[in-house]
Amino acid sequence: MGQVLDPICFLQFWKAIATIAGDPSRESDHQSRCRTYGFGKDYFRDTLKPLHDMRNTFDVAHIASLADPTIVSRQDVDRCRVVASELLVAYAKTQHPTRKKDGE
Repeated sequence: MGQVLDPICFLQFWKAIATIAGDPSRESDHQSRCRTYGFGKDYFRDTLKPLHDMRNTFDVAHIASLADPTIVSRQDVDRCRVVASELLVAYAKTQHPTRKKDGE
């Protein structure tokens, strides 16, 4: 059953990524958001873009048949999970109430 759920898991992790980092298909500030969270200028190109491309290339959001769930692998899901976790932790750190603001 796990393999059948892989595309669904990938999509949910991608949604978390897109919520925090922005979806480059719709938002032009996705690269600056990544820098805000402490990731380098190449983070989008090297880390997020391959996941974004996979999501779009394989149309992960619209699974045609659960009988053929091989559009993403378990490794793809794990990579997406790790990136989503990194972004969530980085985002949470920017929201901490004791975080000093610029100039304080």
